[in-house]
Amino acid sequence: MALTRKHTLQVMAGVRTKVSSSLWPLDLDLKRFPAIDCVIGYGSGVFRQAGYNSSKRPMVDLVFVVPDARVDDWHRQNLSSNPDHYSGLRLLGAPAVACVQRWGPGLYYNPHVSLTCKDGGTVEAKYGVVSREALMRDLKDWSWLYMAGRIHKPFTLEFPEEPQAEMLSAVASNRRAALSAAVLTSGWSDPSARLSLSELLCFLVRLSFDGDIRLGIAENPNKVSNIVAAQATDLWDVYLPIALDLGIDVSAVRENDPASEGSAVGLDVSPEGRRRLFLELPDAIQRRAAFLVDSRAPWEDGGEVLRKVLRGIVRESSLSQTAKGLLTAGPARGARYALQKLRKRFAS
Repeated sequence: MALTRKHTLQVMAGVRTKVSSSLWPLDLDLKRFPAIDCVIGYGSGVFRQAGYNSSKRPMVDLVFVVPDARVDDWHRQNLSSNPDHYSGLRLLGAPAVACVQRWGPGLYYNPHVSLTCKDGGTVEAKYGVVSREALMRDLKDWSWLYMAGRIHKPFTLEFPEEPQAEMLSAVASNRRAALSAAVLTSGWSDPSARLSLSELLCFLVRLSFDGDIRLGIAENPNKVSNIVAAQATDLWDVYLPIALDLGIDVSAVRENDPASEGSAVGLDVSPEGRRRLFLELPDAIQRRAAFLVDSRAPWEDGGEVLRKVLRGIVRESSLSQTAKGLLTAGPARGARYALQKLRKRFAS
């Protein structure tokens, strides 16, 4: 059966679509842009985080997904239609912009851009462009844990045409691996005790932040706990069916208030239980962990090796994307973006 946008919620729990929200943040006039496969929205401008001023909406983070073969042409058309969205790098032309995009995690961001919505309103956004192939590679392999990490958490998704089943399947596998990694990196070892659900969700959200060079400097140091505090119910809507499928005991989670103090999960931390979870991780991550300990059973070390592997990936991707941001944002927008981040960091 061909998927339609209305089927997205049934296929992928926790992916907010236009039919699930009256406050749809991505109702953009996409005719102002070259053709795209889909639009992804994430972050505090789309989903509320604790610790931020609710009266002032943060800048909305968006990513446009385009086919790899069309990246150069996409930027060529967008430079013609929206030249003011780009920094001085635009003077080097579309091939240079596309080349910079392919560095590191494979995204090119234009921050502090005013985008027009279909109702005539505008929204301040930072929009990125990523090739479909780079996105799929990160979802499946955790090569950078950049877009994959953002999709561990609730996000919005809009397909101009029919949703792509392969992409939704990759999202599901990515999240299944994330919950498995969260259990493994929790270091939980007492089979008779339970881990609070809030702690488990913090371990999950932390996967894509641990190692980020910006955390504690330009990023809110309480970002992980803020996300969990504000989005625990949304997160659990995503991960409850996955937890059940992985054999996690959720009988002590309060259905109507999953983030409450008494909500906890039971984990199978036996060697066999950890092995099963380890095999849910991307193959590349399994190989890197096994190489570090020179062992056929890297799941037996309590999660420290896995933490080291993931931390290294996140550090490298944050270094790469931060350096790239200096080029893609330009001096004025870059300074404005950094100042906004610092204000949010010290206001929290």
